[in-house]
Amino acid sequence: MDLHFDAIPTASLADGLKRNFRHMAENKRLDFVVNVAQNCPETIVSDRQRVDQVLKNLVSNAVKFTDQGSVTIDFSYMPPVRCRGIRTLTAGP
Repeated sequence: MDLHFDAIPTASLADGLKRNFRHMAENKRLDFVVNVAQNCPETIVSDRQRVDQVLKNLVSNAVKFTDQGSVTIDFSYMPPVRCRGIRTLTAGP
């Protein structure tokens, strides 16, 4: 497997999730929220294709298996491990 590391704008990841999953959530009458915290870096360095695939799988399953309430995705910076990504993925009321 070849990995291609590039700078990925965090806002682009968030906007892509909103664009791709809002309709699924609306069809199920779920609230769908994507938050980008102020402390979140503007970019992350990773393989865009792999990051997109992981996020799509997680969010798709969250919407698919949530019958009522909401699905919320929070992007933030998590010190001290310097980990970037989804801080929480909550589903339900």
